[in-house]
Amino acid sequence: MDTASVNREVKDKLFCYIFGNEENKQWTLELFNAVNGSDYTDSNEITYTTIDDVIYVKRKKRCIVLNQRIY
Repeated sequence: MDTASVNREVKDKLFCYIFGNEENKQWTLELFNAVNGSDYTDSNEITYTTIDDVIYVKRKKRCIVLNQRIY
C-alpha cells in the first residue's frame, strides 16, 4: 500500500489564517469555547501572541491569551 505524505505546514498555515487572524476573532472564540467547554462571549478579550522557538521548535507558534491565561 502506498502512503501519501502530508505537508503539515500547509495545514498549519490554513489553521493560523482562519483562527489566528484578527478579523476572525469570533471564529477563534467559537473554536476556543467548543474545545474548552467554556462560554466566553467577548471576542475582543482575545489577544494573539506569537512565541518563537519554543522548546527546540524551529518555527513560530501561536497561542491565545484569554482572561490572562495562555492557551
